[in-house]
Amino acid sequence: MNTRKERVFTCVAAKRIRRPLWIGIMGAQGAGKTKSALEIAFGIIVKRACGKVVVLDLDNNRCLDYAEKYPFFHMPMDPPYGSEDIIDGLKAAEAAGATVIIVDGMSEEQEGEGGQVEAQKVLVDKLAKGDPSKYDRYNMIAWAAVKEKHKLLYRYIKNMKIDVIFLWRAKSTAKPVKNKEGKVEVKTVGFDPIGGDDLLFLMTLCLLLMPNSQGVPTLHSDEISEKLMVKNPEYLRDIFADGKALSKEHGRKLAEWADGPEPTLPNYTAEGESVASQGVAALESWWRSIPPSNAKKDAAQHLPSWKSIAEKADTEASKATEPILPEVLDNLERITGEALDQCVAEMFPGSAVVAESGGDSL
Repeated sequence: MNTRKERVFTCVAAKRIRRPLWIGIMGAQGAGKTKSALEIAFGIIVKRACGKVVVLDLDNNRCLDYAEKYPFFHMPMDPPYGSEDIIDGLKAAEAAGATVIIVDGMSEEQEGEGGQVEAQKVLVDKLAKGDPSKYDRYNMIAWAAVKEKHKLLYRYIKNMKIDVIFLWRAKSTAKPVKNKEGKVEVKTVGFDPIGGDDLLFLMTLCLLLMPNSQGVPTLHSDEISEKLMVKNPEYLRDIFADGKALSKEHGRKLAEWADGPEPTLPNYTAEGESVASQGVAALESWWRSIPPSNAKKDAAQHLPSWKSIAEKADTEASKATEPILPEVLDNLERITGEALDQCVAEMFPGSAVVAESGGDSL
């Protein structure tokens, strides 16, 4: 019997929301990846006027060369560099209060000590029980097991809520191709990231720094591998149109985009005056119900005038509900009696009227 419940979905008009920035920066050794990442990270911090940059360091403390220029927090990570170890490092950085994490040395997950390549070889040897003749038999099985752990990293990053900048080393690659004469020759196809091919699909954008680029990203390339590596979506292209080295200004603009459009602040002015006309109790209850915000802060300047309106409303309300005093009743009865006597006199001129109850008739 199928006990599965049908899922329920909602369909609403689409609108932009805040999303985390996941940025991939790839380049050869010495291309300026770490400095570029720090520039972008502190640009994000500048835009939001607060935050904490943590560098998860898999690159043997190289990032500390910039410690005097950028006030970041350092979290060194020693081997092994397995997928689950990277997850542990990301969790630790988040727990330390990071609002922007820089993973300096993401390629170690692929070819570093304890990384995917080494883990696969260790597993093959274990499955083959040290018999090299059986290595080919277990090669794909071992890779499948290693990739399953890598998927855990993929899923973890996919669900992160904070900004992360990943730095991958890139290497020049070549492959055999046939030329016009039909001869096979080795052709350079550009730079390729070391590891993380599938992680690139998660990135908000991916930037390539060529050797000696001084931090200026390559956003367009005719090389096949570089075309696949670079990711600069249409909605971010204007940010890098200046052709300059990656900077805090680029980071600030990226954060501005990621935070989404500024929300429309509610206007409490007209509502406050209306509520005040209902009295002090209503005004106090309404004011307490408004969550803290810039709009509430702006509306606070009207509180004195609203209080005055509310107090006046309470005074008027109390007058309308005051009990009728005995002397008022007596006066009302007297006025009514006099009016009745006058009315009878007008109807019967010259007659004597006895107004007292039970008196003689005309």
